[in-house]
Amino acid sequence: MKVVYHPRFEEVYNSDPAVKAGRMESITREVFPYSEMVMAEPAMVDNLRLVHSDWHIEDIRRMGLTMRWLC
Repeated sequence: MKVVYHPRFEEVYNSDPAVKAGRMESITREVFPYSEMVMAEPAMVDNLRLVHSDWHIEDIRRMGLTMRWLC
């Protein structure tokens, strides 16, 4: 199994419990020994639109969280 990962996935970017500090460590500890890690690469906006609404993409841009990621 391949798992797409990047260290930035561990960053806390708001107060939602789903992005709580430490959430990724337990997952990576259990999954990585049995999988192939593939480093995440910047996504093209057209690809993001396949799974996210335009509102969500623009909201993330407004927060200034992904300008380094969005192409």
